[in-house]
Amino acid sequence: MQKCLAFNHALTIHPGKNVAPCCVYNGKERLLYTDDWKTKFKEQGIKSEVGFLPECSDCAWEDKERGESWKDHLNKKLKGAEGIVYWDMKFNNTCNLQCRMCNPAASSIWEQKVTPEFTSDWYRKEKTGWHKDIDIIYENLKDAKYLKFTGGEPFLIPQVWKVLDYCIENGLERGIELEFTTNGTQIVQLEKLKKFKNVEILVSIDAIGDRFEYIRPGASWEVVMTNTLKLAQHFDVAITALPMIFNKDHMHEVKEFGLEHELEVRMSPPLTEPKWARPDALDTCPEEFYKYVNLLDKQHNTNYKDFI
Repeated sequence: MQKCLAFNHALTIHPGKNVAPCCVYNGKERLLYTDDWKTKFKEQGIKSEVGFLPECSDCAWEDKERGESWKDHLNKKLKGAEGIVYWDMKFNNTCNLQCRMCNPAASSIWEQKVTPEFTSDWYRKEKTGWHKDIDIIYENLKDAKYLKFTGGEPFLIPQVWKVLDYCIENGLERGIELEFTTNGTQIVQLEKLKKFKNVEILVSIDAIGDRFEYIRPGASWEVVMTNTLKLAQHFDVAITALPMIFNKDHMHEVKEFGLEHELEVRMSPPLTEPKWARPDALDTCPEEFYKYVNLLDKQHNTNYKDFI
């Protein structure tokens, strides 16, 4: 098996300042940006030549089901790289939505909405805020070829724009490709993005119309649809869709929307966390499903029965 080059040439920094070689790596050991993560990841990279590591279950699933994984995608970008050239920066959990499959670590709205009834570890509030120390990465960006921003919602996070300003002020922008994963509710500073070598924007669209708004409370389907089509006029735009219990029988609607508007639709591996929202949750953990779906329906004055 081909070695995963992300272990040597990519880095994901989460809101709590913990790091991983990529965004789908699910390691149990918590390493911080200030730790010797390079040595640890190089060791993991050697192991990846034998087969998929336990921490790489998403790539293993994609490889089995589709014959290609996120690892293959990154390896194409990282071939011949020197140093850390792919930076995936999740600066903070700042977000304007409370998506049903999300949690406080990735959404500041979720952080505000969690009550004592949300007893699962999934809803544990974590300390975020490494964005206050982003200056520690600036000197390493001279080798960057790819900057990926997620969140939270990246278009609402000031530090995203500080990094882009730094790149522009230091003449790095024409050698850097940008990648965003966004909820599609915001369109800002498009002219600044156009200064970079290339811009790829993934818009999270898991359903259409009312079902979309149910899955992502706080979002307007009409606004997100309009924004997505506008972004597609200027940048490389694709849709990313996450199968879960609320949309598992309606993914064809997302694919049809993509075809209608000539947008690529990238299906993520089925949701694994939180367990209560997995596609098979009613079979595997019905009590947990009813507990959390009712808590959220109470908060948003909705009814899951309209979408199951």
